[in-house]
Amino acid sequence: MKTTAKMSFLLGLVWTVASLALAQVATTGQLVGTVQDQSNAVIQGVELQLQNDDTKAVQTAASNADGGFVFPTLTPGSYTLTATRQGFETTAYKGIVINAARTTNQTVILKIGAVTQTVEVQGEAQVLHTTTTTISSTVDQKYLQDLPLPGRSALPFALLSAGAQQGVTSRDSTFNGLPGASINITLNGIANNAQRFKSGGTSFFAFVQPRLESVQEVTIATSNLGANSTGQGAIQIQFVTKAGTNAWHGEVFWQHENSALNGNNWFNNARRIKRPVFIRNDQGASLGGPIIKNKLFFFVSYAHVKTPQSADFETRVLTPAAQTGVFTYVGSDGATRNVNLLQIAGQNGFPSAINPIIGAQLQKIQSSTTAGSLSTFDLFRNRLRWVAPSPVTNQFPTARIDYQVTEKLRVSVSDTYNHNVNAKGFRGTVLPGIFTQEQSVGQISNPYIANASATWTISPNMVNEFNFGIQSNQEIFNIGYNRSLFQPRVMNFPLTLPSGLEVTNGLGFGTTFQPRNNPVYNLANNFYYQRGNHAFSFGGNYIRSIVHQGTLGDAGTPRFSFGVVGNDPINAIFNTWQRHLHHSASDGASRGFGQHLRHDLDLLLPPGGQWLRPLRRSGVQYAGAISDQFVPAQSFPGQRQRAER
Repeated sequence: MKTTAKMSFLLGLVWTVASLALAQVATTGQLVGTVQDQSNAVIQGVELQLQNDDTKAVQTAASNADGGFVFPTLTPGSYTLTATRQGFETTAYKGIVINAARTTNQTVILKIGAVTQTVEVQGEAQVLHTTTTTISSTVDQKYLQDLPLPGRSALPFALLSAGAQQGVTSRDSTFNGLPGASINITLNGIANNAQRFKSGGTSFFAFVQPRLESVQEVTIATSNLGANSTGQGAIQIQFVTKAGTNAWHGEVFWQHENSALNGNNWFNNARRIKRPVFIRNDQGASLGGPIIKNKLFFFVSYAHVKTPQSADFETRVLTPAAQTGVFTYVGSDGATRNVNLLQIAGQNGFPSAINPIIGAQLQKIQSSTTAGSLSTFDLFRNRLRWVAPSPVTNQFPTARIDYQVTEKLRVSVSDTYNHNVNAKGFRGTVLPGIFTQEQSVGQISNPYIANASATWTISPNMVNEFNFGIQSNQEIFNIGYNRSLFQPRVMNFPLTLPSGLEVTNGLGFGTTFQPRNNPVYNLANNFYYQRGNHAFSFGGNYIRSIVHQGTLGDAGTPRFSFGVVGNDPINAIFNTWQRHLHHSASDGASRGFGQHLRHDLDLLLPPGGQWLRPLRRSGVQYAGAISDQFVPAQSFPGQRQRAER
């Protein structure tokens, strides 16, 4: 009965691995080589011992019938390989460098002599990898720090590799002309892509920032990938965090950037706009070492980044004259003329006073212009530019524990966490001054990757590597959103004019409160087996991605967009005035005048009914008369007929 149960378990395990079919991204490297004598004849049965120079962890193997050997799962670092066989001198190769997801080749040459005699050979950098066709490059932390990267994130390094194409933004970048979904970014073998965006325009993006103080090395593979990358992307960007060793090592750093050291740009100087402030203080420290020599090691790092920056924004506002209904145009004779839209409306039986709600909002907009710089845009609009604060604070703690349980079992646990706070003012507002004070919102995100891995050397020719991790990217957008500011109505002005009541920020993004999380569970296993002259690797990778998202929008709040429909009676006014204009303006000018007059008058005198173009919000359509929100319905001739139609 026990045997049956055991067999069922084994069969189930084999079936599970087969159903996954895909191998995991490797976080370890391989050492492959051949043992030969001085005449280049292969030597069988040579005992090989590989020791990590930093942790003193030891692995053993033996050369097979063709003299070949392989160490399939090695943590990145420097190693010493010792070869021993009766009748030959003991030979030790020192300084063999192993990189994650890379295969290192080493040919061992034995000389005839006594075993008690030892020959030491210093390892050299490989010129050519002879056991793999993968096109990849690995750079360790020392060289990353020497590169002119923007800040202390290691991800931009990938854009320096051959085949990289920088997009409009870095998130849109691609490699070898392949789509964004081909990019797979991992940290300690765990998915670090934004899974919900992987096929979109933010593929080159890591939720958990790989920082210089915590990254040991990065490997970028762009072509001819091995089986351990199958199905996860044709472009592999693999980061491995630092680990503790028998030696104590650490660093303290401070990196300062300040816009005061830069000149203002020419356009800002011409428009008398002050230089946007950018100050970044990036400081922190790291420390690693032994807890128990040769057995238990730790590594920790922490960075605190303070960026009290600002950004410049731009919009259009009506001129003071246009706010009172005075419209300016240029005739075909080159003369500038004015026309009072309110007078035109009154002469044709429509109200001749500015709607009080619109008037109050225009006054609020006009008062906000003192917080910026005005310049002429056209005859009835001004260009408004301003600088608004958008401070950011980031914290980056990392911790890792490595435990060499036995000579055959190694366990590693790590957690890399980011805490990002974009304070109020993030992405700006549509208008400066009081609007910035009232409508500024912030954003908080707390992404992390936690993983646990184990490497078990079952026998000299069988090794199993297991890895499980969780990526979480909790985000809260638009903290500080005040829904009451946009009640009882949301309004969209015509002519690209901001109303200050459109629930958007300075870059056109929505500002309503939105919590979101996209937890990703990543389970992977690799099994390596060597038989005779053949080496096999089997594995599986399972990713479960979930999205939790909610939005506190403006449902239930009427949204009004202003515009005149074709059968509205006010069109007769425009037609009449366009005929009068033929004496002083060209046909094109009169048509343009009529179009702008419609928009300007519609904004100043919105009476309801068909003069307002309603939008559907949350399944409810706001249409018909809105006299309770604007002015009495009887003030507008024909309103009842329009509402009934």
